[in-house]
Amino acid sequence: MAMIVCNDPQRDFMRIERMEGVFSKSSPTNTQDSDVNGSASKSEESNSTSNGVTGVREKLGPTQRHGEFAWQPFPLTPFVERLDWVLDLFGNFRGAAWNWRTISTTPPPKQIQDQLLRNTPNPPPHSFRTHISQTHVYPTRRALLIGNLKTLLAGYLILDAIKTLSSHDPYFWGYLDRPLSPVFPAFLRESKILTHAFRLVLCQFGIKWALQSIFALAPLFFAGVLGPDVIGARAEPWMYPATCGAYTLVLDKGLAGWWSGWWHQTFRFAFEQP
Repeated sequence: MAMIVCNDPQRDFMRIERMEGVFSKSSPTNTQDSDVNGSASKSEESNSTSNGVTGVREKLGPTQRHGEFAWQPFPLTPFVERLDWVLDLFGNFRGAAWNWRTISTTPPPKQIQDQLLRNTPNPPPHSFRTHISQTHVYPTRRALLIGNLKTLLAGYLILDAIKTLSSHDPYFWGYLDRPLSPVFPAFLRESKILTHAFRLVLCQFGIKWALQSIFALAPLFFAGVLGPDVIGARAEPWMYPATCGAYTLVLDKGLAGWWSGWWHQTFRFAFEQP
């Protein structure tokens, strides 16, 4: 809802896309006229976009697009391209390839930034500032797939261990006042503080690894199963940064580091809207 209630997506948002076969009839040449009149020219002769990028007339699918990157505004035609743009907007929680990218998400690589600057005379408002709170970005598609596969396998084993431990604790069966089961060490069972801490840590790790395992599925499916042969630029590894930041942010900044850097920032854009 934050996308359409607090913003005008057609006017405010642009995404990073390859130039070839995309910008021929993406949007009106004169953006101000289209905003005032509420309409835009769909002439077959139009060869430019609202951000000043010119291109060929032929529209190519994602798998056929090559060349450098540029900012792509809301496309007017064809319908399939417009649908792809809208679905990407609403399905992209952190905006890694959008001008509304959250501050905790690492910006595109330097060479991509140079291409955007070179190929877009009128770029949208954006920031490529970097800081220590931003998450890790995988340099290659292979590193991305290996890293997320390791995360998924680790999550499977850790969640299985957590499920086994919690099944032996009456607390997780709804008996909140029951002590720990005799299967646990005596030093845990005899200390209320350690028992409480153990249960909190178990809950925290269960939530964290459940989320990380789920989030690891997206890059494995889109960049691995589908890949650039099906979705083109959407399979670039820098579009799938790590979900969580370094835990040292919590040690350095406390609660602020927990919520602003270490924990996942999936819904940050919506929370920051007025």
